[in-house]
Amino acid sequence: MTLVLVLLLLSALMGAATALTFRVVAMIPVSLSIAVASAIAARAHGLQLLPGISVILGCLVVAQLAFVLVIFFVCGRDFMKANEIDEEID
Repeated sequence: MTLVLVLLLLSALMGAATALTFRVVAMIPVSLSIAVASAIAARAHGLQLLPGISVILGCLVVAQLAFVLVIFFVCGRDFMKANEIDEEID
């Protein structure tokens, strides 16, 4: 159980750090590294196939949610304005 919590925490930190420094395209290699690292850690600690897959998927979901939350809280309304097609950011 400790392994799962540590992996989820590290995934959230990686997602948040990526949001603060890079664009959304950077989440592709970050997600790949999270998946590989969590698969290795899950296998090393003796998790079977289905629990290992659920840990990997949980880590990926947590990283994506942390990325989106940090982007939303840092940019706020400017994030919504930047996604509008017809208007420019003031």
